[in-house]
Amino acid sequence: MPIAVELKKKGLKNIIVPYEAANEAAIVNDINVFAVSSLKDVVSFLNGETELEPLMVNKNKLFSNINKYNIDFSDVKGQGEC
Repeated sequence: MPIAVELKKKGLKNIIVPYEAANEAAIVNDINVFAVSSLKDVVSFLNGETELEPLMVNKNKLFSNINKYNIDFSDVKGQGEC
């Protein structure tokens, strides 16, 4: 995600990332994120041999799952209250 943020700051619009990092990069608005599984996929895409669609992430769904944990740390002792 930090790289996608920097691209946006510099006015660039496209980024190619591994599938594992694609959802995180796609959080950044106004950046087209193309997910690939190998360097061969990158070369094929850049040579116009294959087409990739920019990844679209449902940000509301992604962020709604962030704070759903099965673990509750309320019983941890010794921490000051904030």
